[in-house]
Amino acid sequence: MTEKNSDQPENANYDLIKLLQITTDIERSDIALVLDETLEQAMCILDSVKPCDTQEVKTEINSESISNEEKIQAIDNYIEKLKQVLEEAENEKIKNIDLHKHSALRYITDNLRMKIRYAQSVRDWLKHNTIFELPPEQIENLLNKLQRRFEDNPKRHKGVDWERVRNSILANPRALQSINEMEKAGHEPDVYFDIDEGFYIGTCSKESPEQHRNIAYDAEEVELINTKYPDMKVNGSAVEIAEAMGIDLMERDQYRLVRGKYDLDSYSILKTPSYLRQKGYKITETGRPGINVTLCRIGYISLNEGFRGSLFVRWVS
Repeated sequence: MTEKNSDQPENANYDLIKLLQITTDIERSDIALVLDETLEQAMCILDSVKPCDTQEVKTEINSESISNEEKIQAIDNYIEKLKQVLEEAENEKIKNIDLHKHSALRYITDNLRMKIRYAQSVRDWLKHNTIFELPPEQIENLLNKLQRRFEDNPKRHKGVDWERVRNSILANPRALQSINEMEKAGHEPDVYFDIDEGFYIGTCSKESPEQHRNIAYDAEEVELINTKYPDMKVNGSAVEIAEAMGIDLMERDQYRLVRGKYDLDSYSILKTPSYLRQKGYKITETGRPGINVTLCRIGYISLNEGFRGSLFVRWVS
């Protein structure tokens, strides 16, 4: 990792306040401040930003003094506040025609985007490595929703017994957590395919979930868009969001197993083979008449473009 230039601002928030005379300082909790100090170190686990003692960082990031749930909440708050400052900086950049100030603002917005991406990566790593214990009433409420959806759509899972599905989910805390994340995000998860070893449960909403719209395929595409179209807002990437939820992107063949009419007014990003990604393509699906699977070059996103996810759960005897 290259050393920081001493002429560059150490703190993007402070630099924005100084440059733009923003009067309202960003308030952050003590937890967020602690995390901010370890954020750069923790990135070596996620993106190999710089060599360091991985075990030492894991110990620090998993410190018992602050629970992972508190850390994740603090990072979420931190990200939202950084996004607010980024929006102010972007608005100021659009209004400002002074080349020197515009250049400084460009540096600051790029720096803020990097901080947001780093924070999101740390948060997603924590989510992926933490099993949250859901309250019993929340588990029961989730299972009731899943059962109603399961019974209302028998064509998706002919011959599959709900009680067997329920018992398998309850026996798998990580699957339960992932399904809960899908439900909260509007994916309307349902069982759509089963084999001898287990079953697949995935996004069965009529349209791609609105909470996960205006997204890129992966981190590479996010970086490309931020470089080529700095004024375009991207709400993360499908690959990273799915990974944080503990699920996979739905594959093209799986999408066709979810029987019904879907994505009439939206696009859904699907898992794209590596040979297509290397050529600069991603697979998106829409159910509009005359349109099936679309191969889109990376760097193009639609406001109505989300993703569909899938999770494999093993049967319990």
